[in-house]
Amino acid sequence: MTHEVYGKNDGVAILLHNPKTKKVILTKQFRMLVFVSGIQKGYLIEVLGGAMDANETPEITAIRETEEAVGYKISSVKKSNYFFFISRNFKGKSTSFYWRIF
Repeated sequence: MTHEVYGKNDGVAILLHNPKTKKVILTKQFRMLVFVSGIQKGYLIEVLGGAMDANETPEITAIRETEEAVGYKISSVKKSNYFFFISRNFKGKSTSFYWRIF
């Protein structure tokens, strides 16, 4: 018996929270699979996130992705959890972070 497993780079998800306004910052992303399914013209509202580049830590990726996605320059993040994408032949690990907007 053989099994094929397709992997991808590990990634991060970042929840940006402003306790004063009681709001979170999300991003609108185009996703091809959503588009071909005819849903929301291919766009989803998501927490910020992205794939880790080679030799990056999850923390560095979270800081980089935050600036790329919404322009916030943050210097640190608080790790909150790990989660895994597991579906038949696909694997991937993501680290989630929390950052409080002051």
